[in-house]
Amino acid sequence: MWPLLALLASAADEPARAELAAALARPADSAQRDALELLDFLRAGLSTTAAMGIWTRKDTPLHEDWASQLPEGVVGKLTDQAALDRWAADETGGLIDHFPLDITTDTQLIIASALAARVRWRTPFDGYPRGGGFASDEASQQWLSRTTSDLAAAAVLDATVTRIVVEGDGDLDVHLLLGDQQPADVLAVGLRELSGEARVRLAADLDNGADAPGLIVRLEESSNPEDQLRLKLPSFEIHTRHDLLTLRDMFGLRSVTDPDKSHLPLLSPVPLYVARGAQDVMARFFAEGFEAAAVTAFDMECTGAPPPDRYQVTAVDVAFDRPFGFLAVHRPSRLAVVAGWVSSPFQPAQVEDMGGESSTNNTALSKGVIEALKSKGYNQSQIAKMFNVSRQAVSWHLKTYGGRMTPRQIVNESWPWDTTNAHGKAVPYQRLRDHGEFMATGGHDMSEDKLKRLRTWWRKLRVENLVVEFDPNTPSIPGVSPCGGFAYRERVSDDDDLLIRVNEYTRLTDEGAMIWCWPPDLI
Repeated sequence: MWPLLALLASAADEPARAELAAALARPADSAQRDALELLDFLRAGLSTTAAMGIWTRKDTPLHEDWASQLPEGVVGKLTDQAALDRWAADETGGLIDHFPLDITTDTQLIIASALAARVRWRTPFDGYPRGGGFASDEASQQWLSRTTSDLAAAAVLDATVTRIVVEGDGDLDVHLLLGDQQPADVLAVGLRELSGEARVRLAADLDNGADAPGLIVRLEESSNPEDQLRLKLPSFEIHTRHDLLTLRDMFGLRSVTDPDKSHLPLLSPVPLYVARGAQDVMARFFAEGFEAAAVTAFDMECTGAPPPDRYQVTAVDVAFDRPFGFLAVHRPSRLAVVAGWVSSPFQPAQVEDMGGESSTNNTALSKGVIEALKSKGYNQSQIAKMFNVSRQAVSWHLKTYGGRMTPRQIVNESWPWDTTNAHGKAVPYQRLRDHGEFMATGGHDMSEDKLKRLRTWWRKLRVENLVVEFDPNTPSIPGVSPCGGFAYRERVSDDDDLLIRVNEYTRLTDEGAMIWCWPPDLI
């Protein structure tokens, strides 16, 4: 959100200008330039992307002097919610598919930024399921472990916080932080180390028997002459939304959120104030790598309008066995791109009571779950009802995959094309990934928003008689594939019941033919 605060500071008068500058720890005079340079820097990264967008009503123009400093394509007309949702999905490669704010009739201007990071580990982890009787093999429900000889990756910061650096193959690393203080204090120690302000003692320099939070050093007999760093942690996936105005003083937003007087005279001739601010963040740490994204937005309305409704949202903490923090760090600049706190290992699943009482089933359908339920007397039809899938889906898991792979792995192995991260911004790419997940799980554990978008997309293909074609030479298509590659084509008889067009760039396996077709309920 730093770039958005900087842009607000560049358009503000006093005292808002001073409040924002204090929050930024940068002078307001250079704030706009600094914000755009930071976005360009992240956009050029090997593992990061960044974007900014400003959307206005037709009767809310921007001041030319201020807007002329913005890159081409940043400013657009405010149309509908779907357009903002598409922007969020496009600019995060599908990691966040819904804009954090909903447009209201009072909305005059929206300003937003998006950030995404993806990296693969230089040394992957081994993964195995967590939990008891209904242990899931989902990537976000695993214990991860690996052994390396790089003791330099482990250190103790300020004698209180254990830090492990997990190196990515691009220019992004993840710093895992473990300490006994409050989460904010543990993260603060990790952030101070990035600026060279924390004391660092490498694990290799610790004495035999020394310990720190989660870390112990011992001398052992070994047949291997190399030192060993043995690391174990739970995989995690976090989604959260922040109401930025609950901390308006910390972010320097006190004056610009005053509904009675505009403090943004350089932004627009229309007197505006910041009515709402929100940020959606997700982070996923798994055996092969790390993904994270954030979309931050401010909604501006005309001063003198009634104060907007305030909302109270529920934040869900995922229970890990011991709290730890993480920083996604842009290696060349030592900039913390994403920081977070992980607090507990996993949520126990609830299984539907076939006797009549039901509760939400949070366990992924897998061979282990199916066999465990069958051993308790359930048949495949009952299991299918329990997971809200077809009986054929249960058989498919048992016979086709035998529980060897997670839904993500099933989709990856059967993915019919050689695509890049840039292709991941295409709508057909994102919906096909959702479709593959649905075919592998019957929709279990998929969010209602994701299922709603998927059903809408199926309806589009059915009503408009379309299939998806991938050709790396296809140019960019606005609203479909911003980086090219994907396009919709009119269905022909040779397409049969597939959702995709088979061409010279397609690799369709037998398993893929079962995935990239109409779901059974739609045939």
